[in-house]
Amino acid sequence: MRRRLQESFKYALKGLFYVIKTQKNMRIHLFIAVFVILAGIFLGLTAVKMAILCCVIIFVLITELVNTALEFGLDFVNNNKFNPSIKMVKDIAAAAVLVASINAVIVGCIIFLPSLVHPVRKEAPSADAEFEKIHEIVWEGLEAHSKLSNVVH
Repeated sequence: MRRRLQESFKYALKGLFYVIKTQKNMRIHLFIAVFVILAGIFLGLTAVKMAILCCVIIFVLITELVNTALEFGLDFVNNNKFNPSIKMVKDIAAAAVLVASINAVIVGCIIFLPSLVHPVRKEAPSADAEFEKIHEIVWEGLEAHSKLSNVVH
């Protein structure tokens, strides 16, 4: 059982390194991923924000891996001959990578822009701080309402 698990990891890593070695887009994605992670560390982003960045980065990498696997599989099945249906499938898989990448850019902007707009602070005001302010205002309003109700009754 342990040998089969080791073999599974070996084959998975072999596939990953093959894609990194042969696919320019995967190398570009990895370069950007390393840059984004280092920028997040440098700016002192929270663990939650770093986790979100890691999730969108992994999503892009996974879609690139699936896209590459589909391209290789379809080329093999079709003996590298042109087929409009296979071309459409490959285009759709490439579109998935594009959508994942656009999503990563949007999430990155949402996470990084506040830190870049307020460079004096390590972190822009967090959603938790904003939530606390709202909570205090609502709580004070409820207390005031409760006191008023007691006076009236």
